[in-house]
Amino acid sequence: NRKWQGIPSLTRTRGGRLYVCFYSGGEGEGAENYVLLKKSDDDGKTWSEPVLAIDPAGNVRAFDPCLWTAPDGRVFLFWAQSYGGFDGRAGCWYATCEAPDARRPEWSAPSRIGDGVMLNKPTVLHTGEWLLLGYEKGPDGEMVVNAEQAETMESDSLGI
Repeated sequence: NRKWQGIPSLTRTRGGRLYVCFYSGGEGEGAENYVLLKKSDDDGKTWSEPVLAIDPAGNVRAFDPCLWTAPDGRVFLFWAQSYGGFDGRAGCWYATCEAPDARRPEWSAPSRIGDGVMLNKPTVLHTGEWLLLGYEKGPDGEMVVNAEQAETMESDSLGI
């Protein structure tokens, strides 16, 4: 019974399945926000009921999701979590699906990458490393993209 949705993201698997995610919940941005994931096996003509929900307990919101199909075929769902509306720190989280084209895909337990929010899909560098760029709110509330703190990670670092 959602009244709105925001920040949609879409990815296609090697087998052609589409996944879409977005966040919603409550009257606007706040602790009632959650992330939903749906799938389609007919190029988006129809969509499943939610196959995954990220809804942290307590006064914690989930927001700004991003889907990505990695070069090895795994699907990653990234999202941010923050206490209340925005706690000045937030955190970037992810879950993976090893077999996204399976009849009943299974998703890993959530893992935290670090502080900040990531709105863009990772970029694979020529070295094979993955670059994830995030942002944090600055001391005056402005958004600050900090390229110096952008980290590269190989596909096996951080347990990914």
